[in-house]
Amino acid sequence: MILLIFLASILIIGVTIYQYNKQTVDYNVSRFGRKEETLKKELNIQLYQRSNIAVTTDNLQTIFQNAIYEIAYVHNLEITMYDLSGTMLKTSVPFGLKDSIPSNLSISKVSQLKLSKDSRVFEVVENNKIKIETSYTYILDSISNRIGILKLESVSYTHLTLPTTPYV
Repeated sequence: MILLIFLASILIIGVTIYQYNKQTVDYNVSRFGRKEETLKKELNIQLYQRSNIAVTTDNLQTIFQNAIYEIAYVHNLEITMYDLSGTMLKTSVPFGLKDSIPSNLSISKVSQLKLSKDSRVFEVVENNKIKIETSYTYILDSISNRIGILKLESVSYTHLTLPTTPYV
């Protein structure tokens, strides 16, 4: 009888741990999605309300010259903007760390984004207790024409508490 109670307890603990981990993953994916939507709204405000420059691919770099750092700091995300062919236009990563970011998107990433149904590619990479969530979407003009590619990246440390560094 004691053995049966012990096995039942082990089974309940195992199911609880599995369910907790699944809920944590679902929560983090949904949290990143909410951050992404909020950030896109703020980018649209920057594009159409705070700037008098025409919204084109060529002007994205000028429009977000300083604002990209503030937006990235507020949302605690790394932001990188590319033109439609994958050439980097602007990034929120500080100057000394830019070397760690490839200057262009791979052709496969650009085509993967083109082929996606919802014009969004989401990836999660976990390496040495560091989890990197990355999202690729299009930047749209006022009539929904694609003018650029937006890459958002969030880094989280699993089972570690490390201080975050400011982007500014």
